[in-house]
Amino acid sequence: MAGQNRKRGFDGSWSINSSNSKAIEGALAVHKGTAMVNSISLEKVRYDALLPLLSGTDLKVIALCMNDKRIPEITDRRLEIAGKLINGLVRANVHIGNIYVDPLVQPVSHQQPVRGVLSRCGGAHQS
Repeated sequence: MAGQNRKRGFDGSWSINSSNSKAIEGALAVHKGTAMVNSISLEKVRYDALLPLLSGTDLKVIALCMNDKRIPEITDRRLEIAGKLINGLVRANVHIGNIYVDPLVQPVSHQQPVRGVLSRCGGAHQS
């Protein structure tokens, strides 16, 4: 489909969402312009597969505040994950302005961790 859209003249920015890093890589190969990768997290397999694709590029990326265990319920744990993601991406030469932190909003009864993470993410965008 990506190739078909390219042939038809679609020239907009893409948000590429897949759990398959090879699919993301394939979509990036045919995309013209700056895409957004949806998403990276501290899930080891995902992080290890996507970081090299993002490194040194102008790609935008959504950083999910989760790891291999689950979505943390405690603000400080989500903030720790956000910090590790942001620092890892910046060390890989991803511009902080291209990082969009997603604290993974949950029902109203779980909103305290979300507010805490969003208030402490520095220059990264909040999605």
